[in-house]
Parts: sequence; C-alpha cells; structure tokens
Amino acid sequence: MNNLLISFGLPIITGLLSFLAAIYTSKKNYQAKTNELAVKIKELDQKLIEQASNHKHELERMKQSHEHQLEMINVTSKVEQDSNMQNAITGILANSFGNVLENAMGDIQSVEDLQDFADKFKTTDNLSE
Repeated sequence: MNNLLISFGLPIITGLLSFLAAIYTSKKNYQAKTNELAVKIKELDQKLIEQASNHKHELERMKQSHEHQLEMINVTSKVEQDSNMQNAITGILANSFGNVLENAMGDIQSVEDLQDFADKFKTTDNLSE
C-alpha cells in the first residue's frame, strides 16, 4: 500500500508542484507585463503633456505675432492717414497762398507798384510788433 501510495502520490505531488510553478511563473510574467505597460503609459502621458505644452507655446507665439502684426498695421495706417492729412493741408495752404500772391502781384505793373506792395508788408510787420 505504501508502494501504491508512493506510485500515485509522487506523480500527483509532482504534477501539483508543476502546476503551482506554472501559476507562479504566469503570475510573474503578468506582473512584469503590467509593470512594463504602466511604464509605457507613463511615457505616453509624459509625451502627451509635452506636446500639449508645445502646442500651447506655439499658440501663444502665434497670438503674439498676430497682435504685433495688428499693431504694425494700425501704426502704418495712422502714419499714412497723418501723411495724407498733412499733404492735403499743405496743398490747400499752397493753393491759398499762391492765389493771394497771384492776386496781390497781379496788380503790379511798375516799380512803384512793387514798392507800394513791399510797403504794405512793412506796415503789416510794424503792426504785429
């Protein structure tokens, strides 16, 4: 009976130990894969955070560039508007002053008329002093 017990018991114990070893190995492999996947997930999360940060910086840079372009357009527009206004005023003054001189000088026929014209300006200068 001991022999029978040993002949059946030994293979059962060996099989049970092999089964337990297989379960242990399987559990270790599963744990290793789980740890490996956890590391990969952390790496992917880190890459995602870096990309989000890069996109945020890129958007901020683009926003600043756009604001700068708008400022430059506004400044250019203002300068152009001021220049056009100054040209218009200069043109109006030149035409007005030219017409005044033309009318005043149109009456001058002789040297005496020119002297009278000069005297008018001298009189005006004396009054302003």
